[in-house]
Amino acid sequence: MAVGINTNKRGLFTPAERLALVQTAVAGLPNVTVGQVEGLTVDYMEAIGAKYLVRGLRNGKDFEYERDIAEVNSVLAGVETVLLLAKPENQNVSSSMVKEIAKFGSDKLERFVPAVVVPALHAHYQD
Repeated sequence: MAVGINTNKRGLFTPAERLALVQTAVAGLPNVTVGQVEGLTVDYMEAIGAKYLVRGLRNGKDFEYERDIAEVNSVLAGVETVLLLAKPENQNVSSSMVKEIAKFGSDKLERFVPAVVVPALHAHYQD
């Protein structure tokens, strides 16, 4: 699993905080490792010897975006991308929606994020 930086967005948590949250969330999965991507995903993949990229799709808009990225990654590095569809109950979940729910102190956050993220979101919005 890789935690990257989207240079077009301003994240709620620092890259180091996001990395720590993801590592904690998957700690019980012995076959999962987590790394941090600071440049192009394909460069990180080459460094760790990965040939396949798995990405999630919520809707048709995501498909169009991910299809274009998959093509570029294929051209740049021969990377194959596998796209997985979100379960219906997760198709409308976005980071913007989660931030809004957290901002107003909802106790239903665990429905949308791993348990380890809930206190981090609450702490962020209590400041």
